[in-house]
Amino acid sequence: MQTPMKTILLKTLADTLAFGRLLGQDAQPGDVICLDGDLGAGKTTLTQAIAQGLEVPAGEYVTSPSFAILHEYQGRMPLYHMDFYRLTDAADIQDLRHPALILMENGKAGTGHILACRHFQPLGNGLGQG
Repeated sequence: MQTPMKTILLKTLADTLAFGRLLGQDAQPGDVICLDGDLGAGKTTLTQAIAQGLEVPAGEYVTSPSFAILHEYQGRMPLYHMDFYRLTDAADIQDLRHPALILMENGKAGTGHILACRHFQPLGNGLGQG
């Protein structure tokens, strides 16, 4: 049985950042968070806040993985930030499922193969840049 999708409306940048920090604080090793949305929807902004919640040092600037396969950041647990679009299938990330948080952009492509994906879709209201 599939879990019903919930909608969380974040009207301001402050709301988006607060929500992201809470996601990062709540994250457990092995969690997978999937983000989908158009360019500029706020995926990278939300990821930056999640990294803050994971206690990634402020000097490690979190960027979009669009032109890289994987960005890795160290906080209270590793954060692997990737774009599923660049991968061939979900098997490409199976080796990464150890004490880390996997944050995957364009995750719809892989959610059929990944269990327990917390899926978020920023709708883009000027809150972010990617």
